[in-house]
Amino acid sequence: MGIMRNALFATASLAFVSSPAMAADMLSVGVGGYMQQWFGYADRDDDGAEGGWAAQSDSEIWFRGSLEADSGLKFTVHMELEGDRGNHIDESFARVSGEFGQLEFGARDHAMVRMHSGISDVGIGLTAGDTQKWIPGAYLDTYGHAIGNARKLNYISPRVSGLQVGLSYAPDDTTQAAADTPSGNDDAGWGAALNFQQAVGDMAVTFSLGHKSTDSAGAKVEYMSGMQAAGDAVGRGTRITPKEYKAHKEAWEAWEYLDQNVKKNTATIDATNTVQAIALAGYTGRAAIMGATSSMTKGDSSTYTNVGVGVGFGAFKFNVAYATSDGGAYTTAPANVPITADEAGQISDFTYEASTGTITETGHEGDFTDDGVGNSAAESATNNDPTNDVWMGTKVVEDKSKNADVWGVSVTYTDGPMAVSLGHMTHETDAGTEREATMFSASYTLGPGVAWKTSVFTVEDDTGKDDKTTAADDESDAEGTGFVTGITINF
Repeated sequence: MGIMRNALFATASLAFVSSPAMAADMLSVGVGGYMQQWFGYADRDDDGAEGGWAAQSDSEIWFRGSLEADSGLKFTVHMELEGDRGNHIDESFARVSGEFGQLEFGARDHAMVRMHSGISDVGIGLTAGDTQKWIPGAYLDTYGHAIGNARKLNYISPRVSGLQVGLSYAPDDTTQAAADTPSGNDDAGWGAALNFQQAVGDMAVTFSLGHKSTDSAGAKVEYMSGMQAAGDAVGRGTRITPKEYKAHKEAWEAWEYLDQNVKKNTATIDATNTVQAIALAGYTGRAAIMGATSSMTKGDSSTYTNVGVGVGFGAFKFNVAYATSDGGAYTTAPANVPITADEAGQISDFTYEASTGTITETGHEGDFTDDGVGNSAAESATNNDPTNDVWMGTKVVEDKSKNADVWGVSVTYTDGPMAVSLGHMTHETDAGTEREATMFSASYTLGPGVAWKTSVFTVEDDTGKDDKTTAADDESDAEGTGFVTGITINF
């Protein structure tokens, strides 16, 4: 029995000793990542907002593995687990690299994003950083991070004489979710980029240029067809006026609310305003709005182009970056059609009396006088409601709020473990709105991969306002200053 026990022990020991040799031929896996812990204060100046003290954090754990084959090819796997934003997998890709460069498969940023030379900041990050956690609307970016990490194929060339190029292709550039079966590649995206780095005398010069384009299958846009062809003898068709639209919408909403809260509302309804009457008015209102509404699928390719220049001289580094984007999106704009005098004299308004089930004529559509036999004469001086005088209509137009130009500039000074930076960025849309931010930051390295960082910044954002015709539209969506300090750890 003792001999058998010793034999089994020897066999197990041999397997244990030999397993590292076997595993040495397999891909080795390790972990890395970062953690950022911030504490700061935001002073909000925009109406209805409150600032105050807060603690924020941002962290990721990276699982990385690599294997170099006898052929000289290197194989790498990489996965990122978000620690503070939903605990989901972010980037996840495989890479094959060699003398030819790098070939990547999976969810990864476009080459244009990774090869861009943006402005620098040694604090919480002015470009696509954490400022929006303190003051909403403070997100500014020339890299294109907002494009996302859709699954794609990336190629990054070796750097030759300071020049490196990259190419990207994503069969479905609008999602990062698991791929479905092929559906025509209507939203395919491609991109290209170059990055040049060279020493010129005592200066270190960096230049980058990138472009990305995504096809568009188009999105559904609903609009009010005020120009719809006539459908009855008086030319009304299914068109409605703004006054009618408002009344129909209110009736529709009342019906939906009642339908969800029947028991709550039944006790407050009297004999002349029954549940049936509210339901009929809501149904009629919905039918009228739907009848006057048409839709179309509209969309152009979206594009994003960026350029960056960096110059380092001694302890100083200067950066300038620019990006322009065209969202290729569409929305609606008013396109009302005036009611003619003849139409106004022929089209009548009616009311429905629920208690008797009768319909009564109450007047004509437009605010016109009438000769009593259906012929209108002139605009009424005593009753002039503009919402009665037009057919409500909209037209499909380019959504200029999705088209933007972003630029930034920064200067950084580094002296041993200490660094300071000053930067400014502006984001302007074709709709005439903008946001901007200025940040001063300082950093001190406490140890390998560990630094204490502090930022002071100011932000003003009005990109949510499309119409500058009223005082309310001139107010900022978000405005204020912030002070943030904290520790960052890379591992």
